[in-house]
Amino acid sequence: MEPPPPSIRSSPGTLDGTLGALLVCVLIAVALFGVICLQTYQYFSYYVKDKLYIKILVGTIWCLEFTHTVVIVQALYNVVVTNFGTPSFITNQPITLNISVIFSGLINTGVQGFFAYRIKLISKRWLVPIICWSLLAVRLTCAIASSAVVIRVQIVGVTTNYKWLLTLLLVATAVGDLVVAVALAYFLSKGRRGFLQTTRVINYLILFSIETGVITSLIAIAVLIIFLTKPSSYAWIGMLLFLAKVYTNSLLLSLNNRKNLRSDFVGYNDSEQLDSRPYRSRGITIEMSPMTIAAPSPIDRKDTGHVSEENASGQHSAC
Repeated sequence: MEPPPPSIRSSPGTLDGTLGALLVCVLIAVALFGVICLQTYQYFSYYVKDKLYIKILVGTIWCLEFTHTVVIVQALYNVVVTNFGTPSFITNQPITLNISVIFSGLINTGVQGFFAYRIKLISKRWLVPIICWSLLAVRLTCAIASSAVVIRVQIVGVTTNYKWLLTLLLVATAVGDLVVAVALAYFLSKGRRGFLQTTRVINYLILFSIETGVITSLIAIAVLIIFLTKPSSYAWIGMLLFLAKVYTNSLLLSLNNRKNLRSDFVGYNDSEQLDSRPYRSRGITIEMSPMTIAAPSPIDRKDTGHVSEENASGQHSAC
């Protein structure tokens, strides 16, 4: 094997911005996958009576995450072990690294699609969910297209001739996350009246939605900035690798935290049976069913309103 060119060997900064950035981001992704495994175990342990479609979603997302993790670890191994000392890795990525973009797109679409559906349940309206789903369709299409393009022309060709494609992908991601977070916060806030504990639960859901939505949006914006200013750096590629795992963790956290929300609302402990009777506050009713907390529509609030726990579970915030 020929030694790498002097320019490569004598420029540690080149490796810091390429292999180094990729290594750090893959390690972060693997750590986040460990958290996903723990949260998935907790979900299936605590919520055995959840609706079937939610169980299928969680199981499918975990399988996609497992495959995604295997793919990116294999790509890293290919670069640092199989092709050790070969400088061409800077421009010729393993095909598995390119394929990981598709898995990332599928994961993000599944999680955000679920959150958009929660907006529909909370608001009783279709406009915002349709906007969210449209942005998700754009994002998934761009993810698949960019993966195919990178396989064909390599990363250098993408950053020069197809920069618009990745820009569109990242913009759709950031905008979609913000729309979901703002919509959830808005519709949940409309039910924030009545007893103190009702307000506390809704305030928590609003805060959680904004925090998770802003976090994923900021990551997408950071990736976009790095991509536009330093396209030769692998930092933006690496951040895309673990962004999907941030989405999945936000989904599982929103699902698993329902038990704590119910406990905070009615003050029960693990040895007590949760009372299923509805609790009414001014203009809002909260039924402590196994799965729902949703802000009532304006029409519902004229009577009793309804907040169900299922919707609390699934927000990006609970989106």
